[in-house]
Amino acid sequence: MTYLTSAKTPTLIMCTTGDFRVPPTQSYKLYHVLKASGVPVSMVAYPVAGHFPGDPYRSRDVARRWAEWLDKYLCK
Repeated sequence: MTYLTSAKTPTLIMCTTGDFRVPPTQSYKLYHVLKASGVPVSMVAYPVAGHFPGDPYRSRDVARRWAEWLDKYLCK
């Protein structure tokens, strides 16, 4: 968090609300620091347990969001 105020890279944050290894509060903090610094940032929190949403519907949503984000910021 110390150096995030100098970050400029557009960032997509995806997390789950039931992840015990990486609590969603860390994602919220990252989101707010980047947003306050004017960095293009988007965050999605999936309401599932575990580190990755394993069901087909949410897995497809993760892939779609990644593809849209990369298309928006890499394919300019």
